[in-house]
Amino acid sequence: MATGESAVPRQDSNLRHRPETANTAPDRHASRPPTRTVHTYPLIGYFASIQEGVIYPVVATFTLLTAGYDPLAPRNVGRDGRDQPWHVASTVALLRDGDAIVVVDPGMVADRKLILDPLTAAGVTPGQATDVVFSHHHPDHTVNAALFPNARCHDFWAIYYNDIWTVRPADGFQISSSIRLIETPGHSPQDITTIAETDEGTIALTHMWWHTDGPAEDPFASDPDALRINRRKILDLQPALIVPGHGVPFAPSENTPV
Repeated sequence: MATGESAVPRQDSNLRHRPETANTAPDRHASRPPTRTVHTYPLIGYFASIQEGVIYPVVATFTLLTAGYDPLAPRNVGRDGRDQPWHVASTVALLRDGDAIVVVDPGMVADRKLILDPLTAAGVTPGQATDVVFSHHHPDHTVNAALFPNARCHDFWAIYYNDIWTVRPADGFQISSSIRLIETPGHSPQDITTIAETDEGTIALTHMWWHTDGPAEDPFASDPDALRINRRKILDLQPALIVPGHGVPFAPSENTPV
């Protein structure tokens, strides 16, 4: 497609608006000095920049803000969660895709600086976040949502923004051209997974696994059979990286629990 040709119409009305033109190429192509205006078009459900007749897909970027830990973590050995409370923290992540700035699971952490300092290092202020995603409604994944006052909040059922409550199915919902939601109940009845298409491949941000080792049997799963089905659903996407609910991101392997 040449610069002057007509673009393919936008495929999904849920996509966040983006400017149709820009004066520079995306950062990953900055080494190629532009000789003409770069145009950004909606193309078959995603956006692409077109420079000198070459199509460059516009994809999301991923930043780990903080890696969490769960009741089964070594620091909780011997603790019962009652007389000896557990230490629990959510894995919190940042996705960027054009003008979409998405924070996933801003939940419990030992100190809010563990979210805010990496966010600042990534060049983002809390007020710039456009979207917050809750993988499910356990408070250890939601309690710091108020750090992001201008963001739409997404769960399995609806979008929440100020006093506007918009009901919609989560499955297949496009937050941006390269970031979408899919329904993956199992750990809880309301689980959703955030799927991001990046230069490194597909990334799945999900609570189908607590950490790298699973656990193979989720002791808090509301529906173990659904959990196994949806673990397989995610693995069938062949993700390059899985960002679990309470641990460091990992590349799935034959040892990943299903």
